[in-house]
Amino acid sequence: MKTTLRALLAACLAVLSSHASASFIGYTAGCATGGPHATSGGPSGFYCSVPSAAVVTPGIEFQLDWFSSHQWNVNIEASSIRLDYIGGGFTWGGGPNEGLANISGLNLSGLAIDTVTFAGINNFSAAGAAALISNLVRLDLSREAVNAPVFWNPGSHLLVTFTGAQVAEPGALALLAIGFAGLAYRRRRAR
Repeated sequence: MKTTLRALLAACLAVLSSHASASFIGYTAGCATGGPHATSGGPSGFYCSVPSAAVVTPGIEFQLDWFSSHQWNVNIEASSIRLDYIGGGFTWGGGPNEGLANISGLNLSGLAIDTVTFAGINNFSAAGAAALISNLVRLDLSREAVNAPVFWNPGSHLLVTFTGAQVAEPGALALLAIGFAGLAYRRRRAR
């Protein structure tokens, strides 16, 4: 009975302290814009409102501007990046790669793009809208589904989620070590 109980306890500890997904929270992310017609940091006035680095926390890290008007909120979560359009309507007429937002500074080791979803964007293609390039995530806000302008409606959004290698969290490993130390102490005491 005692052996079964100990084995069950050890199994529970192992499950509770098993691997967890890597998280972007706590990293220092950077934002840059670009494209073939980039001027002043972006195509025709498209730029990050905070081009310097920001620590990733739950909430908005950056805003993407068109000249001096905030158009998109960029929210980096534990395993996703979400762009919420907050303007009154926006048309990209220049084709793909005109509105590039590059998010850098995140640990992308072992990660892959899981899904790219969007709502409220006319003539937009999720295929090619997000890419992992070296140490940054490239988002193409002008990715056309067909050869026609992309239109961001008020309230539209783009969501990119990531999947990847599982990493052990240090806190979970510490709990596992404490659990095994407790089992060893109890076993020694029982003798």
